[in-house]
Parts: sequence; C-alpha cells; structure tokens
Amino acid sequence: MNEGKDVFTLMQQISLPDSLKIPEFFGRVSWSVRGIYEGYAGWFDGNVSNMYTISNESIYPELIKLSGGPETLIRLAEDFFNQKEYVKALRVTDVILKVYKDHKKTLGMRLSIAKALIKLCRNGVENAWLNYEINRINQISSE
Repeated sequence: MNEGKDVFTLMQQISLPDSLKIPEFFGRVSWSVRGIYEGYAGWFDGNVSNMYTISNESIYPELIKLSGGPETLIRLAEDFFNQKEYVKALRVTDVILKVYKDHKKTLGMRLSIAKALIKLCRNGVENAWLNYEINRINQISSE
C-alpha cells in the first residue's frame, strides 16, 4: 500500500511463507489481503471516478453497443475461456448480463466458466458459491 500498489496487485503478490501455509478451505489469503487493504485504506481506491455515484455498470450498455453487441463480447469471453483465463471470461459475462439478464449464450458461457473453476477449486467457500452459480444458471435456463 505504501508503494502505491492497488488491492488487486497485492492480492496476487502476497502469499504466506511455506512454514505458515495451510489449506485454504474456508477462505483465501488473497481475500484476507483485500479485507486488510480496505480496512486500512477505506472505500476509496485512488481512482477518481470511484468518488462519484455513477457505477461502472452504468456505461455497460454503451460499451456493448460500441463493441458490436453481446455476440462480440461472447467471442471475447470464449477466447479468454479457451486460454484458461476463466476469471477474465467471467468478468466479460458480468458486463453482458448486467444489460441482457437472460442472454442464453452468455449464461451458457458463464455455466462453462463456473464448471471449469470448480474443477480447480480447493476452497469450501469458493466451491459453495460456484455451485450456487451453477444451480442459479441451471434454474434460469430451465424456465
């Protein structure tokens, strides 16, 4: 923090020494790093646009339109997925689903991402949330 590193950089960089490592079943070191960071730094992350009441999501419709529509973004998510960059793919689906809540192709991509992430998961809390997401998408898809 004193070096001006943002929370996501620190979440990636900070790890416990081998002598203190235990299985991360109920949480993750990265989640604790974020909690500590936000506890010390508060809500403001140094990005001036985050001082205002308009959310990032408020411009998603225009971004989707400029990108050529949801199909273009789905291809981006698929590219990330195929490169095993599952969290990036997940973030792309966030953008689409914020605007097109029931977009079938996006829901299918998100389901594939959640299933891929759950195969890599060794964390009970993360596993539970991924299962919740899988069940939620399956429920939406069956309606």
